[in-house]
Amino acid sequence: MNTQTKLNFKFLDQSYQKDATTIAAECFKNDNFFDWLGDEQQKFECLYKLYSECFKICMEIGACLGIFLEEKLIGNVFLLDYDKLKENKKYFEIIFDEHSNFGDDVREFMSYANNLKNGYYILAICVKPEYQKCGYGTQAIAKITELFSDKNLFADVDNAKSLSMYRKVSYDITKISDKFYYVLKPSYNKERQEDTKKNNFEK
Repeated sequence: MNTQTKLNFKFLDQSYQKDATTIAAECFKNDNFFDWLGDEQQKFECLYKLYSECFKICMEIGACLGIFLEEKLIGNVFLLDYDKLKENKKYFEIIFDEHSNFGDDVREFMSYANNLKNGYYILAICVKPEYQKCGYGTQAIAKITELFSDKNLFADVDNAKSLSMYRKVSYDITKISDKFYYVLKPSYNKERQEDTKKNNFEK
């Protein structure tokens, strides 16, 4: 496939729930992160249920951006307003239950995330398996960075493939452990440095 193919993006509504959820489950059923869920079919079923709930939450306190190749939905990005997520204990537990095997790594990740102002959490970037390795995930990150230019986008990453996508669009990467990373839109660190300079000047 042509890795330079231009994609179309649009925000999804409730009518896309089944399609978006299926894509997410298909995308992650072979991810080692979810091996604890069982075999491939068990993982698909668990992930379908999980991302169905996640989609509903995104519709309420975030967004789901569709990735279209011509008119065909081939992927989506799940995003959440982190401040609103923290305020809702039920939603917070649903979203981060999948991280339960990472213990201390997740707690350290939270220590970074909780210090963010105006944070938006990239829960998942999903691309249908047959359309992976075409650069579409990287294009999607670039697009959400553009669309959410006023937000401090961040994510947790546990695999080299995803890490590579964020590197290509110059996100800042903090290693938490050998298998867990915190990634952050680069402008946040720039803004933080500018705030520090301003505060020092005012003193």
